[in-house]
Amino acid sequence: MFGLHFLLMVVLYFLKPARDSLFLIEIGPKDLPYVYILLAVVSIPVTQLLTSMMKRNSIKSVIIWTLGILAVNILLLRWLFQYDMPWIYMTFYIWVGIFGILVISLFWILANSVFKPAQSKRIFPFLTLGAILGAISGSEASSLVVTLGGVSTENLLYICLVLLAFCMIILWLLPVESEKGPGSDEYTQEASAVKAAKKIIQSPYQLTVALMIGLTMMTTTFTDYQFKALAFDAYPAKSDLTSFMGTFYAGISLASLGIQVLLSTQIIKRLGLRGAILSRPVGMMAGAVLMAIEPVLASVVILNGVDGATRYSIDKTGRELLFLPLSQNVKEQTKIFIDIFVDRFSRGLGGVLLLGFIAIFNWSVTCLPMWL
Repeated sequence: MFGLHFLLMVVLYFLKPARDSLFLIEIGPKDLPYVYILLAVVSIPVTQLLTSMMKRNSIKSVIIWTLGILAVNILLLRWLFQYDMPWIYMTFYIWVGIFGILVISLFWILANSVFKPAQSKRIFPFLTLGAILGAISGSEASSLVVTLGGVSTENLLYICLVLLAFCMIILWLLPVESEKGPGSDEYTQEASAVKAAKKIIQSPYQLTVALMIGLTMMTTTFTDYQFKALAFDAYPAKSDLTSFMGTFYAGISLASLGIQVLLSTQIIKRLGLRGAILSRPVGMMAGAVLMAIEPVLASVVILNGVDGATRYSIDKTGRELLFLPLSQNVKEQTKIFIDIFVDRFSRGLGGVLLLGFIAIFNWSVTCLPMWL
């Protein structure tokens, strides 16, 4: 499981620098709000499809099939790049956004299936460490491959294809005790995105978790836009921007490693789960104050760095622990909805607000409001 999480994050952090640089160079940061909105729209059928698949198949089979489909998508996208049309780069940006939230959510559902609740508190931080090391390796490797290896940004997708094949092999060899199928008692009730939404609304606990994730992602949408717009101004060349993005993601992953190894256990012990969850918004608030005082690339790097460093370390560990009180059946019905639809819908809502602030109020990237 550690190795699987490591490789999935390596793939994701090969894709993210490629996605960012290709979109910003070929289209420009002005269209980012539209992408955030389209991500929300695309997340609806993806959520519905996954809940339907998990109703009829085991989580292990669902992940293997999902990775196979994503590998075919990579080949198709690489072939489309030769036509150099704006809609292709927009599609790639949306696809990587879905890819990231999809593989991470499915991995943690698998982890909840493999490990018992008593094991999870001990093992989940270790699995999170695998993700952080994968993010560091993928980010730094993508930067070095482009700058020193002479590989084009587009051809990073071939490396991702090979790594996904290794992930599928690991999954195929992974022993999972609770293999569920169509005849399983836990799937007698129909699973759908609508039913998942109803279950979340009817549960004050799950509704609180969903609202917390939604507000956080709306805030991240604003900081992500600011970061990419200022990065594009500073690095107008494709290879330079890819290298910078790779180095940035490697830097925040190293910070995540430090937080996870040195601070996460102490924070959870001393401040509890609430303290772990609050660490990310408190850190972002401090970064937002700095950005408001000095709106330059260095300030937004710190702001986004705090967000990224805590997102995949203490915040991720704490967030997954929030789902432990729920049964595996409830997790498989509602967690996908929260992780994919709520996450992407909140980004889409943030994109709508961004369009309003930019188009109606004519605010520049350096004076966007920080109150979110």
